[in-house]
Amino acid sequence: MPLDHAALPFALVRAGLLPSARYLEAVGLVRDDAFWGRWARNALLAVAVGQLLAGIAFFFAFNWAELPPFAKLGLIQGGIVACAAGAWIGRRHRVAWEALLTAAAALVGVLLAVFGQIYQTGADAYTLFVGWGLLILPWVVLARALPLWVLWLTVAGVGGFTYAVQVAIPLDRIDAEATIVLLAAFYAAALLARELGARLGLAWLQPLWLRRLLVFVILALTFFLAGPV
Repeated sequence: MPLDHAALPFALVRAGLLPSARYLEAVGLVRDDAFWGRWARNALLAVAVGQLLAGIAFFFAFNWAELPPFAKLGLIQGGIVACAAGAWIGRRHRVAWEALLTAAAALVGVLLAVFGQIYQTGADAYTLFVGWGLLILPWVVLARALPLWVLWLTVAGVGGFTYAVQVAIPLDRIDAEATIVLLAAFYAAALLARELGARLGLAWLQPLWLRRLLVFVILALTFFLAGPV
């Protein structure tokens, strides 16, 4: 099995072929600067998008009383259109495409939440997540954007869980343990889909962080099931 260049200095130190005092120097020599440059740019972009979305949410929370209903809904819809248009314009740049589409899909959830606050329908919380998941599902299927898929998996999981808590469990259609099992099975199916897609050569499913994230979620649910519910 070939040794990863990043692990080479550590292996040399363990073998006694490299003094530990020169470990950091050796790491600097074999470091892939281009890779870490791309990683840093992508990480900063993800943080920036998250901060902007958080800023939008706090803006509405702080100015809720002063904004008329038309302004509340119009601003969010304008943000969705702007993000979707920006994603289309920058579709040749994968990172911009994924970030802007994910931001647009997140704003769909904000729009539904604001609509529910303006027009008090008395609907349960699960309707927000179920409706949100259904509305962005076509984007998830067509866009082939990994962060967007992760967002949808989160929304769908929360929607199913809140439906069980608010409707199915009180009506004795299912119990809490079965709910967690079904949720873990849902994410296991997503993991299987990721593995099959990666084996078929779908480039957007190749990153390993999605596998690790899904495995972590599945294990967390299983460990929770093993304890008292």
